[in-house]
This record gives sequence, structure tokens and C-alpha cells, in this order.
Amino acid sequence: MNLVNTSPEFETILAENEFLQSSFDQKFIGGLTYTFTYNELLSSGIRNPFFVTLNVDVAGNGLGLLNKLTSQTEKNTFLGLEYAQYYKSDINIQHYAYISKTQKLVTRLFAGFGFPYGNSVTLPFSKQYFSGGPYSVRAFRVRSLGPGTYYPNDDDASSFFDQAGDIRLEANLEYRVPIYSFLKGALFADAGNVWLTNENAALPGGKFTSGFIRELGVGVGTGLRVDIQNFVIRLDLAAPIQKPYLPKGERFGFDWKNPVLNFAIGYPF
Repeated sequence: MNLVNTSPEFETILAENEFLQSSFDQKFIGGLTYTFTYNELLSSGIRNPFFVTLNVDVAGNGLGLLNKLTSQTEKNTFLGLEYAQYYKSDINIQHYAYISKTQKLVTRLFAGFGFPYGNSVTLPFSKQYFSGGPYSVRAFRVRSLGPGTYYPNDDDASSFFDQAGDIRLEANLEYRVPIYSFLKGALFADAGNVWLTNENAALPGGKFTSGFIRELGVGVGTGLRVDIQNFVIRLDLAAPIQKPYLPKGERFGFDWKNPVLNFAIGYPF
């Protein structure tokens, strides 16, 4: 990963946040990625199919071994550039329960975990997890959840970059029903967040703990979809019912006055 051109404002943001700066360090990313997919959607004999995807991403092991065999330098490098070392794995499980030929209840569970080691103190920015947005927890804007209970100040220009994590948990439930011809409707509920594996003073409340359930962002909503031969234009309107960044005792409440409208192409899952 190499930042070719940066603005003075961006350099200031990095200088003020050591954690964020380390995630943007110029590093060579070399490793192996493995993806396993189990798909019952194409099996006509299965009424309530599953769709499962498992991803495993490991970087730096081979380069670390090569470095030990060929170099005694203090910093592990490849072609003059430090290389990233991390392990990352996530699983996505989707279940389709057909209530009738045209109505279905779709459930999705997602769990992801990343662990930097060796050369890396954080995951590279392109490998970090984010939560919120039209394909995630739709009652919150893109990348606006987490990590944990962290919430940036209104004048924090770096918040867009800050709100990432090494761990991501999400659950979605969506009832899909036809309205007329190619127009479809949906009712849904989403929950999720991201967390850090280690404490970070710049992101208070971001570390994953046993109380993670109380730190989930939760929202409900309704949607309209124009589905023309599997080309889908989607509008989802959602409002939060639990905001993890509020003080304990104030997090739960249906905030219907501040809904979030999401526009997207394709189904969320």
C-alpha cells in the first residue's frame, strides 16, 4: 500500500493520530487469500437454502521466512519496503426462508476478525472493517459506527478514517414481499458494530469486551426495490433504536425523527 499523493490537511490528521498513521504506513502486502463458498440457492430441491462465504487472508508469513533466511536487518523489508504482517478471517452466513412463492424472510450473520503482528501494529487501512451504510447497519451512515462506543467530536476532520476496527459483527433480518409487478417492498432490522483488538487512547471505548452486546448499533426500517430481471435499484429508510456511543442508560430509544435514507444498487445481502 503506497500513498502517492497526500494533502497537507491529510498529513496533519495522520500526525495527530499515531494509530491512524500506522494503518496508512507504506507497506508491501504479500500473502495468500482463501475463499470458500457454499451455495444452495441454485438447488431447486431445497426450499430454505443457505449461502455461506468464508474468507481467510494471511500476509507476511512467507516474506518473514524469506527475510530470516536472507537478511539480518532489524526491520523486515522486501524490495526496500516494510511488509505487512496480519491474519484476517471472516464468515458470512445467509438463510432464505420462503414463506410463500413470492414472500421470504432473509437472515444474515457476519463475523470478522483481524490480527496484526510482527511488522504491523494495525491492519492496513484497506483491510480494516467498517460498519454502517446501505450494505450494513442501514440506520447509520456509511462508516459512522464504532469502534465500540467511540464517537468523534463534531469538529474532528479525521473521523471518517478513525471509525474502523479489527473486529466486525453484524446481524440482519429482512422480510421481502412483492407490491406490484417489478416493485418490491421490505421490512428489516439490522444490528452491528466494529471494535479494536487492543486499547487505543485516540479511540476511547473502541476495544472489544465481553459487554459487546450493549455496544451494537441497532436500527429498523422499510424499503422499496425496483427489481427488473435481477437488476435492483433500492431505497431503504431506517431509524436507530440503539446508539452505542451514547451514555449507558440513554442508548435505547426509537429515533424516528432522524431517519437515514440509503440509495443502492442490488440487494443488501
